[in-house]
Amino acid sequence: MGTGNLSATTVSSIYDIEIIPRRIPYKKETTQGFTEPDFKDALEDDVEIAETPIPIPGARPIQLRVVDTPGLDDSKAGKDDDHIIDILRTAERVDSITGVVFVVNSTNPFTQSFMGFLKYYRELLPKLSEKFFLVHSNFGYKQV
Repeated sequence: MGTGNLSATTVSSIYDIEIIPRRIPYKKETTQGFTEPDFKDALEDDVEIAETPIPIPGARPIQLRVVDTPGLDDSKAGKDDDHIIDILRTAERVDSITGVVFVVNSTNPFTQSFMGFLKYYRELLPKLSEKFFLVHSNFGYKQV
């Protein structure tokens, strides 16, 4: 998986992850004391966010199987074909695929090459093409 700044993935890997649903408490100081702001308020600078998320009572854990793959269109020259073969071989080891997440750098999101890869995957996985998700990296709420 990536380091947050750049991708560390050089070969495809499968990870089983359990997610405990949590809420992140935050508060906003007002003239009446502290209140729980709505989501819009949460984007403001004067909102204090707790460091520790609180588990949601009664929420069941979510089980995910994630296939982390090398990036395309940002890899060393000539490696994209090798990465595609590696991705397809790894996908064969998974029982089912319910969605495909593409992580795209928000500073250069839709290059011609990326659009070509997206079209290729849409043709390769037609039943999943409606379950493609784009996630932008290098993007913060203040850029909204």
